[in-house]
Amino acid sequence: MEIVANVVVAAIALLHVYILVLEMFLWTTPVGRRAFGLKPEFAQESAALAANQGLYNGFLAAGLVWGLVAGGSVGFQAKVFFLVCVLVAGVYGYPFVPIAFTMEDDSIELLDGPQIVAVGMAVVEHVAACRAAHMAVSGLLKAATSRTELASVNLHEGYP
Repeated sequence: MEIVANVVVAAIALLHVYILVLEMFLWTTPVGRRAFGLKPEFAQESAALAANQGLYNGFLAAGLVWGLVAGGSVGFQAKVFFLVCVLVAGVYGYPFVPIAFTMEDDSIELLDGPQIVAVGMAVVEHVAACRAAHMAVSGLLKAATSRTELASVNLHEGYP
């Protein structure tokens, strides 16, 4: 499960690098204008704003990569933090891959699907790591044959 979660996080990081390139370097080109449905005049007028947005997408990608490289509890925390940032940006702004949910009052909520999946997978990864650590500590406690052995068991070892 951890490998799948990390592949999804890496894919989201690559998506944000792609968006960085579109917004920072290709905004006024035919490729950038076609990707965002822009008229040439508007693309020229908004190029500085788009470059700034692209820079922020690069920061999101860098944070996700940091989480992947760091590993452990620091990596997990970085992945969750930056995935939540991506999710909030996706919900607030134009969702790149929107998922529409119809609520009870017939209103429609748009959520950024890949980010929701990635956050969910990161949480599942964390819960699985906690369970594995719990099972390891439980095994050590059950195997202890004396008070000295019980006292030597580190109850916090292995938890992310």
